[in-house]
Amino acid sequence: PAAILAARLYRCFGSAEDLEWARKIYDWQQRSLVDPATGFVWDGMNRTGDGRIDKDWKFTYCQGVFIGAGVELWRVSGEPGFLRD
Repeated sequence: PAAILAARLYRCFGSAEDLEWARKIYDWQQRSLVDPATGFVWDGMNRTGDGRIDKDWKFTYCQGVFIGAGVELWRVSGEPGFLRD
């Protein structure tokens, strides 16, 4: 949700800092929570206090939020890579 909000703030107010944050959040999520083999988006990390990705928690909303962030970033940047993701 934070990447979506930052991209929408950029679209509304034009602050380059908001766009930068949207990209940073999206890039971190893609590097940290997206399974490169399947594209599945895990819910989070450190639930058990060990700093690892929690691969036991699987929720459909995680897929939707990541897709939504990609769509919002595509809308403000026009970069097709966000839609491919």
